[in-house]
Amino acid sequence: ILDMSGSTPAKLGKGFTSELISQIDKYVAANKVQIGTVCVDYVKLMADRHIAANGNKMENLRHYIRRVPAELSVGIDIKHNCVVWLLHQISGEANSIRPGKALHHSHSSESKDFGENVHRVFCLGQKHEESGVQRMDASKLRSDETPSKSYVVVKFDGETSSFSLDNNWIIDEHAGFVKASYSGSSMDVSSRGKSKEEDFN
Repeated sequence: ILDMSGSTPAKLGKGFTSELISQIDKYVAANKVQIGTVCVDYVKLMADRHIAANGNKMENLRHYIRRVPAELSVGIDIKHNCVVWLLHQISGEANSIRPGKALHHSHSSESKDFGENVHRVFCLGQKHEESGVQRMDASKLRSDETPSKSYVVVKFDGETSSFSLDNNWIIDEHAGFVKASYSGSSMDVSSRGKSKEEDFN
């Protein structure tokens, strides 16, 4: 984990994408390792810190956010032949969307241009309090990808800090999350409500 919060003696975290790329390059060179995945948490905060440190206007925030995918794609993804995940939080208003309803990357701050510049976008919906499951939608895929469904139901495991598919709950477009054992002819639970891993892949 590279701490880019500015709280370390090195004061990292204000140099935007160039600083992040530089730190990863140094780590790879010093440890003679290969990178499999880089996860950046999160894009808006990185842009905020850079703008504040350099006295730039906050009106330029969207321009910084939209630059992140292209710059990290070249500086990390292509250079190190790895996957780069960019995390971006939804807006406060979108937090009121009830569990089971689809979220879209346009619900994130200044994300219209950001979404256009990434390869794929996955949106993690609100957690269902009763079951602890969440809806994960693919709001953007490559043009040649045509999955049989656009979402899966996942659950977070706190012990392993990982998400896994959950087949015990499905989504009814009217009622939200319902137990799979309750589904029947009277409910709107078509094949889109399944949570099979092969459908999502």
